[in-house]
Amino acid sequence: KYDKTFVCSPPQIKGESGVKLQYTHCRLSGIEDNSGATMPASCDPSLLTEPIVNDLVGVISQFDEAILTSYESLESCYLAKYLFNL
Repeated sequence: KYDKTFVCSPPQIKGESGVKLQYTHCRLSGIEDNSGATMPASCDPSLLTEPIVNDLVGVISQFDEAILTSYESLESCYLAKYLFNL
């Protein structure tokens, strides 16, 4: 009989894998849900003066390239690598 069960505990989630991305997303979503904090509907970009903001915008601008490379190569690892870099 084939067992479809997949057990994945945090110690088993290693490296830069899609499974680790999904696990991290679930953890962060849970923290966000339980915090009770709400995100503002808009922000004033002039307040974003830290140099790291420019770095983040640069990485975000590479999203289309990551999607296209993953699509053309039929390899999801390019998207996973982009998301870990983000």
